[in-house]
Amino acid sequence: MANTVQSNALVLILIIFFCLVFIGIGIGMLVKLMKNFSKARLSKNWLATPGKVISSELDAQTTTDEDGYQTTTYIANVVFEYQVNKTSFKCDSINFDYGMRTSNKRKQQSIVEQYPAGSQVTVYYDPDEPEQSVLEKRVNGVFTTIVISAVFILIGVIVAVMSLGVNPPIFLKNLIGN
Repeated sequence: MANTVQSNALVLILIIFFCLVFIGIGIGMLVKLMKNFSKARLSKNWLATPGKVISSELDAQTTTDEDGYQTTTYIANVVFEYQVNKTSFKCDSINFDYGMRTSNKRKQQSIVEQYPAGSQVTVYYDPDEPEQSVLEKRVNGVFTTIVISAVFILIGVIVAVMSLGVNPPIFLKNLIGN
């Protein structure tokens, strides 16, 4: 009997950990999205200055899993420079959520083509922290981030509810009086 209680407790701890990790990832993604929206909102007061793209290239990264299946992800690496009060800065932030690799090669290639090396661009920078800058004062991938966050949160909640409903831990049974 004691072994069963200990084994149920261990299973419960593992299930709770699993659920909290999934829920935490989902909430973390939503928090990051909200921070990006906050930055975009605050950027309405940012100043514009001319800049120049110094490099623009498509970076491809291929990974192979243990079954030999290969996945290639892409990111447009665009680096631009600009000056504020005779101080030069370099940055690679296209917008407020930029930096995630994706399997959508066409989208990343279009960014490289939109910002070719040597082209003149308008750079938006924070007047209080001029090293903080972007080429576009917006947040991309909002719908995708919300959907993925919701999936993570739902998986965590559903697994928790199902596991507690099918085999409630002993202390939960005692707590509710069954």
